[in-house]
Amino acid sequence: MPAAAIPALPYQPARKRCPACGATYDGAMLFCPTDGKGLEGIVADGSLAGRMIDERYLVKDRIGEGGMGSVWRAEQVRVGRPAALKIIHPDASDDPQLVARFRREALSACRVNHPNVVATYDFGETPDGMFYIAMELVEGSSLASLLAQQGPPSPERAGHIARQIGEALSAAEDMGVVHRDLKPENVMLARRKDGSDVVKVVDFGIAKANWRKGQTVTSTGIIVGTPAYVSPEQLVGDKEIDGRSDQYALALIIFEMLTGKKAHPARTFGEAMRRLTERTPRLREVRPDRAWPADLQATLDRALDTEPDRRFASSAELGHVVAEQIAAWRGVPVGPRYTPLSPATPVSPAPVVPAPPPAPSIIAAPRDTMGWLVVGLSALAVALVGAIGGALLVKLAR
Repeated sequence: MPAAAIPALPYQPARKRCPACGATYDGAMLFCPTDGKGLEGIVADGSLAGRMIDERYLVKDRIGEGGMGSVWRAEQVRVGRPAALKIIHPDASDDPQLVARFRREALSACRVNHPNVVATYDFGETPDGMFYIAMELVEGSSLASLLAQQGPPSPERAGHIARQIGEALSAAEDMGVVHRDLKPENVMLARRKDGSDVVKVVDFGIAKANWRKGQTVTSTGIIVGTPAYVSPEQLVGDKEIDGRSDQYALALIIFEMLTGKKAHPARTFGEAMRRLTERTPRLREVRPDRAWPADLQATLDRALDTEPDRRFASSAELGHVVAEQIAAWRGVPVGPRYTPLSPATPVSPAPVVPAPPPAPSIIAAPRDTMGWLVVGLSALAVALVGAIGGALLVKLAR
């Protein structure tokens, strides 16, 4: 089989074209045998299926559509790694604000390295002006789909999901990144082998790094976020935006997971303004069929306070407190905390200096062999000194 061909697959177009020389080939070909360029699928409906993006990613099929772009299942052909490609709509490529938002999403996501944040592999622009982001492919569904199709999860599962979301948001905040649009649609749920959920926070499209006071709206004065989950300070625009705004959104998501209802349903930002003066409903008011613990209610009240200074220090703290309170209430164990090496303090390479004389290595041996190790090192030192002294005496004798 030629190196430029692979077995035909159902998602491949019948014919492909080389963007450089224009030659056409069978749909199983990946690269042009003449100039080595990645081949593009010839399809009548404008689909990207079968196209080679940037000579690295083979597009397979569409898995999602959004207001700014579409998401496609793909494969990084050189290493055979599955990937998700987020591609901006062609009609949006001429909008500098949308392109800037797209680039910001890629840069923000690249800065955050955490198992509960979807990994970003690459981003770029094709020669024909197509912008893309290559991301980790999450095999699962969104929290929004879970809530819509199955209703609220069990409190135990809700606590497990909340803890992971909180850790993801805190990892982003540690890198100076605030999501600003956290909602169930942006929380993906995959499954471990044991059936437990693995949370992946996605879509940093309106994330902002290093926010300063007052930067809660765009340059055109538009509030960013989703009305049902936006924080009071994002609505007002006169307070500093930091991770506590994401924490507020997380608390609203926790409320929704526990009750199956939104705490502050709103379709517009005008409707969302009511939360500045209205009290958030209590859990028992929405779900009177369940005996809610007082400490869990107090935790949500604190995280949903209109004053950011009165909330928890971090989203991770909120997630852990909720998970621990639910575990105690339901009599189940709490999952382990994830404590990664903080990427906020990268290790810099040591300056190049002249090498010092070699020093003896210190080896942490087991306790029952330490004595023999010391004796062995001592004997070796004595032998080296004797050898060096002998050599000097021979030289002096000559």
